[in-house]
Amino acid sequence: MARNLADCLIRETGVQASPELQSVIASAYEAVLRGKTCHRHPEIPPESKLFGPAAAPDETGDEPHLDTPLSVLELAKPEEDGTKSLVYLRSMDDAEHLFVHSLAAINQPRTEPWKVDPLVGYLCPEDLSEDKHAALLALGRRRFLIVTGGPGTGKTRTIRAMLKVAQIEGKVLKEQIAVLAPTHRARIRIQEGLDGAQQESLVGIKAQTVHAFIRDARKGLPAEFVVVDEASMVDLVTFRQLLESLSATSTLVIVGDPDQLPSVDVGSVLSDLCKAEALQKAQLGVLHRFEYQHRFGKDSPIARLAAAINKVDVPGVEAIARADRDAAGLAELTPETIVKHVLAGEHNPYGEIVRLARAAALLEVGDRQGLISQALATFSQLRLLCSHRVGPMGSLALSRLIMEQLKIASPQDDGAIIMVTRNDHDLGITNGEIGIISGDRAYFQSGEGTKAFGLAQLPEYLPAFATTIHASQGSQFGKVIVVLGKTSKEDFISRQMVYTAVTRAEREVVLLAEDGAVSSALKNPIGRASGLQYRLS
Repeated sequence: MARNLADCLIRETGVQASPELQSVIASAYEAVLRGKTCHRHPEIPPESKLFGPAAAPDETGDEPHLDTPLSVLELAKPEEDGTKSLVYLRSMDDAEHLFVHSLAAINQPRTEPWKVDPLVGYLCPEDLSEDKHAALLALGRRRFLIVTGGPGTGKTRTIRAMLKVAQIEGKVLKEQIAVLAPTHRARIRIQEGLDGAQQESLVGIKAQTVHAFIRDARKGLPAEFVVVDEASMVDLVTFRQLLESLSATSTLVIVGDPDQLPSVDVGSVLSDLCKAEALQKAQLGVLHRFEYQHRFGKDSPIARLAAAINKVDVPGVEAIARADRDAAGLAELTPETIVKHVLAGEHNPYGEIVRLARAAALLEVGDRQGLISQALATFSQLRLLCSHRVGPMGSLALSRLIMEQLKIASPQDDGAIIMVTRNDHDLGITNGEIGIISGDRAYFQSGEGTKAFGLAQLPEYLPAFATTIHASQGSQFGKVIVVLGKTSKEDFISRQMVYTAVTRAEREVVLLAEDGAVSSALKNPIGRASGLQYRLS
């Protein structure tokens, strides 16, 4: 596809292009198709009317010399891998340039610092460890912060503490606060984190998706204090739009885990920001990495496995995967043996969901709420996550096998678990939401309880007894069973994919990997070429 796009551009512009030039242009398109903002090139591309300079820091982006289809950012010195220039599609160059320009406007000290005491009484309910105190003190000084950390390191506690500080010390009104998440699932989770604290200062703060906030801001509804959770999932263009939606006095705190999978669209903004030397200076106080474990100890099986993945300890992770297979009694890893393991046990969560949904279907619609709420809560106890969507070890095949074992004939039958695959803003339902079928209706979790739709109302959906790892981002489950399959497709499975899957678990994780899959994944980190680090410097 990249080659075809390059050829089309060359034909439309009527430019004579050498094979070398064609290759460079195709590489720029291929980079974007792979989620990168630019192509790292070992030379300076040959001169052509198709290329112009990348936008400079002091330029608006509207200058006449910046109207070429592609642009080149020449590096001050070659990188270790030999890269001498970054080649962009002009739209990606514009996105980076405008992002950095907007970030510079908010990455400023406060004109009137807030007086913050991390030991003050109203912060005691959060039980913050000392590594959170520096972030709170920095919030009193600066309008832009980055808070990162793995699972269970207290990021949600810190968000709650910062919301209190903003109201009490910063005199920010609740209606001027925005807590954002990239997906509906992540929005529900952070809302649960706010509501579960049962604290007056947090009552009434409603989380929303990043895109909904951007739409509201365009209607003239800006916010003074903005927190973005699960920021690793936010792509470059959306981040740029978010920054442009903020007022001249807004505070922005972005929170996430840069070791997780990046966005499905272009860019890996959180990871790039964490690597930018300009933001790493301790005296600046912008970047805060949490290590202390609140949810489980650093020596817990989940924490040890996550650490081994990030350290690329292939033998260690493979040993855990073998032990998990042995403990599950899976001498042979097949779709059938995996499903048998998933459904094992007298009170298996999947069987319980089917029982509850079928019982609810026998009741009048208005009397189903209790059973449906139990079914949705039960689904958070166990989740089967797959590296693949299609293929014998993929989420679709395993979902159908589970349906057969539970005697569910179709995704429309009582007890079926489904995932919506297309947004429907009129219904208020988004791609990736998971529901349970009962009595010709589909029930979904919402921030306030549940929402229900007739099956004929729904956009497209698929069975979801098993889901992909990508679809699980922003969620947490009691127990996670991870199926890691082999692939011949380059860069399909990655270190970040395995880490993301493992860290969805709150209590227990089981890693079931085909031979060679662990090594392939851990030795393949997602490396998205970007110019943000250079531009921020």
